[in-house]
Amino acid sequence: MLKDMNRRILAIDIGGSSVKACQAIVRDSAMSWDSISTHPLTTASIDALRQLVSKIAETHREFDAVGISTAGTVDLNGQVIRAGAFDGYEMFSWRDEFAHMGLNLPVAVLNDGQAATLAEFDARAERRRQNTVHFVVGTGVGGGAVVDGKLLRGETGYAGALGHIKIISGPEALECGCRGHGCVQTVASARAVVAASSISSLDDREIIALRAAMAEGGRWLGRAIGSAINAFNPGLVTIGGGLIEADKALSQDDGGFGPYTSAAFAEAKRSSLGASGKVASLTTGVLGNEAGIRGASLAALKLIQI
Repeated sequence: MLKDMNRRILAIDIGGSSVKACQAIVRDSAMSWDSISTHPLTTASIDALRQLVSKIAETHREFDAVGISTAGTVDLNGQVIRAGAFDGYEMFSWRDEFAHMGLNLPVAVLNDGQAATLAEFDARAERRRQNTVHFVVGTGVGGGAVVDGKLLRGETGYAGALGHIKIISGPEALECGCRGHGCVQTVASARAVVAASSISSLDDREIIALRAAMAEGGRWLGRAIGSAINAFNPGLVTIGGGLIEADKALSQDDGGFGPYTSAAFAEAKRSSLGASGKVASLTTGVLGNEAGIRGASLAALKLIQI
């Protein structure tokens, strides 16, 4: 039950180059979302980010809680430990930041992969599996897991770093931004696919090269999905993010999967143990690029429920 019939949540999704915002309205425990606005970031610094979020808060004015999905590592207290995409964005508390604005409100903060995972789980309320894994594939690879109906945060809040599943060893293992080698995001992310395709135009020959690079990236992701299936025994695995949305345009089947997704799911089935692989359904996310901001609002909703 909610204290009031109508509550408002300011939902914010912080990406590497822009910030999305919208207001979620809760009526009788049901949530709806206003249109999402996108605000480009002029520089990748914490100062620019703070100024932009402050302007967003001023624009929306009336709200009862704040939900934030952000790039980077977030602990159980909602503190951003580190976000490499931004200069100075570390050991940072959005709760304190809103308090400095004079807004002493409940503030929920999730890593963007966990936020998307929570939203995709909630979106399947009528046919929900209690154990799910969600991969987010964009510039990097992230995601999260729901275990026994609850978002898995881990001992310190860092669960869901699926992009750092090791799938390559030896001299072929590329260095990752985490300073390790062989992480799946070094070969399965959008950045990796673009580098592998080396396309400069969209003529027929280059489209063939792009499709081949997408399929190769998908096969690498499939190995990581197989490992996640073996580790979590989920009933459902979903993949979403910018690269998955782009992959749909390359589908040769109306409404079917593109080369990246098809290759990922085929490899996942080959890489997973028989018993777990048989029960894991594989499909794409249903929320597209709105998953992060919706997950942020769902996390905030929990703070104003009793």
